[in-house]
Amino acid sequence: MEPLANRYRLVIPDLRGCGRSRDLPPPYSVKQQAADLSKLLDHLSIASTDALGYSQDGSVVQQLALDYPKKVNRLILANTYAYNMASFREKLEGNLVPILFRLLGTPLFAKLIISPGVTRPEGTSREGHETLRRASPQDNGGLMERGHGFR
Repeated sequence: MEPLANRYRLVIPDLRGCGRSRDLPPPYSVKQQAADLSKLLDHLSIASTDALGYSQDGSVVQQLALDYPKKVNRLILANTYAYNMASFREKLEGNLVPILFRLLGTPLFAKLIISPGVTRPEGTSREGHETLRRASPQDNGGLMERGHGFR
């Protein structure tokens, strides 16, 4: 961040439901988070900005650009995906996933969604794979969150 901060004014908010904003009331939707960002820009007297979205936040800044096009000069998207709720399946998943996440919690939700498709990478030990697969990101120093493998 330091190289960017030396050249640009950085505003790094905790979006609704995250960090210091985790106690804000739902909805925790992409549309609501984009509206929150718009209000933050207004509060800071920022008429338009270059918006960087990493991971989930990429969908939020895309929605910000769609809903408030005059506020976004450029989008910088990293390690993200297109936010799309066009088909019935996308709408179902988009509305059901946040509910399941809140009801089940992170470890159980991850096990439900990820575990069925997890296979042991070639060259890894069965014990190491099982330990990492069962571990939460806190247990393994965030290795799974950062995409690191193991050998």
